[in-house]
Amino acid sequence: MGSNLANDLMTTNDETITKFYTAFQQKDYVTMGALCHPEATFRDAVFDFRSGKEAAAMWEMLLTTGKDLRVEFSDAKVNGNRASAHWEAYYTFSKTGHYLQLNF
Repeated sequence: MGSNLANDLMTTNDETITKFYTAFQQKDYVTMGALCHPEATFRDAVFDFRSGKEAAAMWEMLLTTGKDLRVEFSDAKVNGNRASAHWEAYYTFSKTGHYLQLNF
């Protein structure tokens, strides 16, 4: 019985991370924010947020100001209490006008 519960929980978590990145592709920051746990963290080369609320605000800012932003993701997975995915962002950097492709 315990293994079924663990499998159900993993499926739920896997579905959640897939929903999160699908919302990212669709520029749906409302869904992304709703899927962020209050204690979620986000860190990359530019941002280091220690709460789901801060991360959700960042997603909203990026998705409402990134006029030509396109996102692709793969390898979405959950390992314990950590969720991750490989994602790529394509957009024009407003300060230089250069079109960028970033891998995360």
